[in-house]
Amino acid sequence: MSKMEPDVLDRCLLRIQSGQATLEECLIDNPEHAQELEALLRVAAVTRAQLTPAGPSPAFRINSPKRVMNLARARRKASVMAPRSRPKITRQPAFRLVGALVAVALLVGSVGVAYASADALPGDNLYGIKRGLERAA
Repeated sequence: MSKMEPDVLDRCLLRIQSGQATLEECLIDNPEHAQELEALLRVAAVTRAQLTPAGPSPAFRINSPKRVMNLARARRKASVMAPRSRPKITRQPAFRLVGALVAVALLVGSVGVAYASADALPGDNLYGIKRGLERAA
């Protein structure tokens, strides 16, 4: 029995993997190394079968869309059911009073500027406001 060269094993593995030959055909093509080659090729076949990714099980494939839809429904219900609370500062009467006073001050200021710009002449600071109000009316 002569020592087997590494390229004999490589060629057989490539032929088997590409579908060009079977294990038995490789053994027939290399009768001088058949005993050693058979053991190595069987180990390679078992190893290849175990290294192949299994992928998801059929039960997982069936149940996955259902699980995703159930999670989406649960999240939607949770977001609808949970009322959003306002910050505590906006619930205080003083905050509301200050907001109302600011709104009134802006309104009075805007009306005052509009009234003051009524007599503005070209070149005055308020003339642009007067022209804007005239275009809007």
